[in-house]
Amino acid sequence: MNRLTMAMDAPSAFGRDFTVASQNEERQLSLPDAGISLLLEPKTRVSFDSRSQILRIAFGTVLMAEAGLASVDLGLNAKAEQFMGSMMVLRDDASSTVIAFQFPLIVTVAGKEWILPPAYQLRVDASGSVQRSEVPGEWFTEQLSRSRALPVTPLPSSTLSEQSLLVQLLKSDTPSIRCIAALDLSLLADRTNSEASDGALLSETLRSLGTSELLFSIPALAFSVLRPLPSSLIDLWVQVANTSAASDPLLTASVLHDLLPLPSAYEAAGYPKQAILWHDAIRRVSVLLSPLLSGAESENFTADIARVLQNLSPESSLQDGARENNDSALPASVLSDQVLSASRNFLLSKNVLFTTTTAFAADRQFQGCVRVSGVFLGSDPDHPYAFSLCMGEQMIRRIERDGKSLPNDVPFEKFFL
Repeated sequence: MNRLTMAMDAPSAFGRDFTVASQNEERQLSLPDAGISLLLEPKTRVSFDSRSQILRIAFGTVLMAEAGLASVDLGLNAKAEQFMGSMMVLRDDASSTVIAFQFPLIVTVAGKEWILPPAYQLRVDASGSVQRSEVPGEWFTEQLSRSRALPVTPLPSSTLSEQSLLVQLLKSDTPSIRCIAALDLSLLADRTNSEASDGALLSETLRSLGTSELLFSIPALAFSVLRPLPSSLIDLWVQVANTSAASDPLLTASVLHDLLPLPSAYEAAGYPKQAILWHDAIRRVSVLLSPLLSGAESENFTADIARVLQNLSPESSLQDGARENNDSALPASVLSDQVLSASRNFLLSKNVLFTTTTAFAADRQFQGCVRVSGVFLGSDPDHPYAFSLCMGEQMIRRIERDGKSLPNDVPFEKFFL
């Protein structure tokens, strides 16, 4: 596939307006001074307005990655904003769709703001109707790898860390940009071993998105990234869930029911403390919600909650990385959907690249570990790896590189550089 790097079309720091159109080939546009890289599929047209500093997608499909803040006009009265991540936009005459990779997006449609977690898409049509849904896992993995291959140049003017830049964005006059900063800081909390700066400030910033949006988006964000979130953000979700329960108990019960696998997923991913926080959040909301449901609804809901809370006592710790989905245990050679999903999401968060030969299986030698094969490390992209992923111990065992066994087991922090 022929890719053309259009240096001639790359304005310095977005210093002038421009319009770019691809014809019958993919075209790659690098904007180093802005820290943005674009891959335009055939029959795609984009433009940039230097006054508003907004990239406009007129038609076609664009994959983009950015080292700074990106604002994209999706058409149809919709706009997407993201900081230090990647996204894809698909635009035609009838609709516009945006997909988030790595970090979440804030999408504004007709003045209403939506959170779009990684691996989710949002579609808006000509009538203003909005649909948000997950994207297929294999397709997401393929496109995520493509986005990571885009040559993004770090912004030359910034010597600050990611966290320092995001803290500055929290002071922005634009509400959507403040929300982006709060979301990204929440996802970086475990890297900085803190409550991501001021947890209360992050929660208050996100509160402006409203009860119905936060009720869905905070659990969706947790599921999509499986990284520890600040306890203040989980407390915010409990507050909005309790508010929602008073006005729409059935909707809240549905959201809470979908949330039940999350503590197990966090335990399987090696985050038992985060699992306990979500376990407690489910318990706190269910106490208020149960009396608001009637008849059979209440009985079914109470039974489901009781079963999950019993199986996920705060003292439990999935050191073996596997938890049964129901009362009958899975065979030792079979991975549960939760463990498989947790393993995939964890590796994606560590910049591991999947291929058509990537496989996951229960490890026969190390109990509770997952045997992974056919993957490439972001730090060593030219050589295939196979290894045993041991979440409970935070270790990588039985490492093979190019089919040759390496002598030592390695802790996560040394293996995923």
